[in-house]
Amino acid sequence: MESRVSAALAAAGAVGPYFAWDEVRSPAGWQPFADLADPDVLAGRVAVTRAALVGRSGPVPERVAASILSLGMMSRLVSAPLAAVALAEVLPVPRPDGTWWRAVAGGPLPVGWSAVDAVDTRALDDAAVAAAFTEAVVDGLVGPVLAAFRDRFRLSPKVLTGNVASALGGAVTMLSGTRPARADRAGRVVERLLARAPLAGAASVRRSGPARWVLERHNCCLYYRIPGGGYCGDCVLLRRGNVGGSR
Repeated sequence: MESRVSAALAAAGAVGPYFAWDEVRSPAGWQPFADLADPDVLAGRVAVTRAALVGRSGPVPERVAASILSLGMMSRLVSAPLAAVALAEVLPVPRPDGTWWRAVAGGPLPVGWSAVDAVDTRALDDAAVAAAFTEAVVDGLVGPVLAAFRDRFRLSPKVLTGNVASALGGAVTMLSGTRPARADRAGRVVERLLARAPLAGAASVRRSGPARWVLERHNCCLYYRIPGGGYCGDCVLLRRGNVGGSR
């Protein structure tokens, strides 16, 4: 199974930079993934994000920068496992002591693995895959990081679970464009994920054509609060005339 999950993650990484998890043969230069649940570590990453956003657009509230960072991080954490299911019918299950990250000045946050378990999804229906994905990725990998964002930066659970949902929707969109023959499985799994806790109510997803899915958030990531930021394509505010929205 280890060779299968390694091949599955390699196939996922070929989709794009947000789908790439690096195999870590030496921990030099890497930090334990558990550190990202440390509020002080997150504060440092938010400061880097905020400085980059301020340099482009003007003053940016820390809370807004934290939400934008969390959205990018969620994309890095959920895209590879979802693609592995769609492309290779295996769900990677990261081990806490075998998952890593590396600090960078900008771009996708590098995620690495040195030890990972797996669930064979070939005989599982979409609901069963969603249940396993929730346990391994949404609760196990993402959950502690979301809790740290919530507590340190006063971000609401609605915004944070919406960011996870948006990251999943973005992954399906990317798979639809690059691997259309396999994207439908990913879309169906995301549909099931959005029907169960903790993502229930955060967004909805629907088919808009062969192998293409569209996600609509039920809340906002706060990107519009960046001067000149505008609105994301899945934002609830676009469907409410740019007024209101859960924050």
